[in-house]
Amino acid sequence: REHFRWLISAFFNAAYSYFETSALSAYVAFTDPKTGEPIEDEEALLILRKYVKVFRNEKKPNFVKTAGLHPVTEQLYELRKANTHHFPLSIMAAGPLLPEGFHFGNMTGKGTPALDFCRSALALILAVQKELDA
Repeated sequence: REHFRWLISAFFNAAYSYFETSALSAYVAFTDPKTGEPIEDEEALLILRKYVKVFRNEKKPNFVKTAGLHPVTEQLYELRKANTHHFPLSIMAAGPLLPEGFHFGNMTGKGTPALDFCRSALALILAVQKELDA
């Protein structure tokens, strides 16, 4: 279970980082040839804002934060924040077949199937990237 927790934590951080770096990249996507200043990719930001809230610090233009907006990103950000900043991720064995039977949570019958959630998060990331690449 400890190794699984470590892998899930790494996945959460990678998924979170995907949205953070995508948002930053969208803010500095192009360069004004006259001034050398970055120009936003407004289309990319519109796409990202369907899934995450994007905040840019005007005093530090290279500092961008995101927050969950889509149901999957909301849960991803909540799980990652709790795991990273508050307490170790609670993972229970809710079935005999592991790792499929691992659930997030600590109350039988009320957990979230861990691998199903991770598959949903990865599918969302792939869909977002496909939209950004179109």
